[in-house]
Amino acid sequence: MKPNGVSSFTSHANVPRPPALLGNPPDKASISTRLNILRKKLQDLDIDIEACVPGQFSSLLCPMCKGGDTKERSFSLNISEDGEAAVWNCFRGKCGWKGHTLAFADGRSSYKHLGQVALKQNIRKITVESLQLEPLCDELVDYFAERLISKQTLLRNSVMQKRSNNQIAVAFTYYRGGALISCKYRDAKKRFWQEAKTEKIFYGLDDIDGASDIIIVEGEIDKLSMAEAGIHNCVSVPDGAPPSVSKKNVPPAHQVTL
Repeated sequence: MKPNGVSSFTSHANVPRPPALLGNPPDKASISTRLNILRKKLQDLDIDIEACVPGQFSSLLCPMCKGGDTKERSFSLNISEDGEAAVWNCFRGKCGWKGHTLAFADGRSSYKHLGQVALKQNIRKITVESLQLEPLCDELVDYFAERLISKQTLLRNSVMQKRSNNQIAVAFTYYRGGALISCKYRDAKKRFWQEAKTEKIFYGLDDIDGASDIIIVEGEIDKLSMAEAGIHNCVSVPDGAPPSVSKKNVPPAHQVTL
């Protein structure tokens, strides 16, 4: 089944839970079973989850709009760590396709909360050392230089790298008050993912501390480009631009909390 002209999708297909999984705490075997069922359901919707990691947000090519002319990877997918559910949302302005599905008809996963900020009791404490982040290699510095972003700007914004499975991904570090709060990665195939169970905050939040005027941009590269131009009172949203803008009036500055 292909998502053809559908703006929202909810699947509660009557897939009975195997007796071996009823009433038992989740183990690797049962989680694997649920993930395989979810994988089949998502593949039926042309949602490619090959590079997705359960518990983390992945930015993919939307099967509905195909990312438009620019092939924008604006499709955010999250598969729960327990393998019970998957939820997705395309943040491309002209699309906005969203939906969710459960592995089993009687699934009880908290899929409604998958797209929200992690609950405080589940938020991880992370450091550069615990994530095994490294300074950018010359190849990545040259990559950014081709995009007119200097090494000085990269250092100022603590852009780093992470090695995994003989590959290197760019690591955009999210700080607040000098503490590392979250980290978002981008690999050579332009796939994005974030550290699981970390708080979602603006990228570059410390740069607007005490600022009377701020600029909000769509992505990390946009934020770095603004910094390269000498504009530092700027932050980026963690998940790209939303598909629509609220019609409500902008509240007075004294009522806004970041």
